[in-house]
Amino acid sequence: TLRLVDASQFDRADVVCLSDGQASVSTGLETEWNGRRLARGMRCYSVLLGDESGATVLARVSDALVTLADLTDDDAALQTLFAI
Repeated sequence: TLRLVDASQFDRADVVCLSDGQASVSTGLETEWNGRRLARGMRCYSVLLGDESGATVLARVSDALVTLADLTDDDAALQTLFAI
């Protein structure tokens, strides 16, 4: 994603990250990602599928994070997603 953002002539990219929560981000990558996010005006929206596993990691690199366990019973998460 960072390579694509860097190659673009445009700023303010929106990135959507879908994850099952099995995620790890090194300190170096987190620093680079967040620095680039600020410098290029990039926004990152993360959708965590399942439970709260991995929420802490994703929250550190995201502007917004929603968890979806059951799409048929999660109006708040759906409203957040469709308000983006």
